[in-house]
Parts: sequence; structure tokens; C-alpha cells
Amino acid sequence: GNPMWIVLQTFECPPPSWRYPTAEELRCMTYLSLAAGVKGAFFFIHQYMPDYLHGLTDPLTGQAQPLYETVSQLAKELQTLAPLLLSAKPGAPQGHVMGTVRVGCLQTADGKPLYILANKEPGQPTEATLTSVPGVRYRNALTGEAVEVVEGKLTVKLGAGEGRILVGE
Repeated sequence: GNPMWIVLQTFECPPPSWRYPTAEELRCMTYLSLAAGVKGAFFFIHQYMPDYLHGLTDPLTGQAQPLYETVSQLAKELQTLAPLLLSAKPGAPQGHVMGTVRVGCLQTADGKPLYILANKEPGQPTEATLTSVPGVRYRNALTGEAVEVVEGKLTVKLGAGEGRILVGE
């Protein structure tokens, strides 16, 4: 029921105006937005206007610009995650969160807990720990990797600007 979409900057203007975000900044903005409950994302701007905006590709040569690969990877991740996230419902808030992270709490369509963790710091890795977590095992929604709950705590390492979506089993 959340109609919110985000439009993320993926262009630069010649200095001293806008600059391309770093790959880590773009990943950070994407996963922070998912944790806040967005239902869709636009990466602005694809086209390239030589004297004004430099986007993801040069329309004359087709050459990919600095963020093209990052946007391509994020789009693949979002395509994989879309069925899960679009069917999710608001969930119960988690217990205490430790680490420089934002956590979104949802439930899958079949009632399993779903956590979206986003590193708030695009420039440095962090470790996120959620306490009072229901269940004993979670899986990474993208990789299928298992994450165990130990003594009621779920701990995940996140690289610079990274996010993770975990689903209870």
C-alpha cells in the first residue's frame, strides 16, 4: 500500500555543480530507501547532454559512463527482489539495533519476518546487530546464504554502502 518511489541521481554537471555519486553512495541510497519502504526506483538520468548533464551512457558513442555498471547491478538486484518486496506487508518493529544501519521491518506474504538492513555510511563498512529477533535462522534474499540467530541476536557485516534483505525461515 506504499506508493512511494525514489528517483536517485546518476548524473553529473560540469563543476562546480553536481558530481556523480560514488558506487557506494548509490548503493547506500538505494538500500536506505528500501528500508524506508519504497516500492520502486528510478535512476536519473540515463541520457547524456554533452554541455550540461552527463548521464549513464553517451548517446553518440554508446559508451558507458562511471555509474553504468553499478546501476545495472542494482537493477538486477531489484528485479530479483521485486516479487518479495512488492508482496511484503508492514511488520512488527525489531528489538534494539546496534550499528550505523537503518532497518526496515516487514512480513512476507506468508507471514515470515523480513528485515531490510542498510549501512548508513557509504564510505565505511559496519556490523549490524538486531536483538530480540524471532526465529533461529534467516536467509539472504539475494544469495540464499544462511544467517543464524545466536542468543536472540542477528548479526550481519555490511560493506561500505551495502544493504541486505533477510527473510526468516
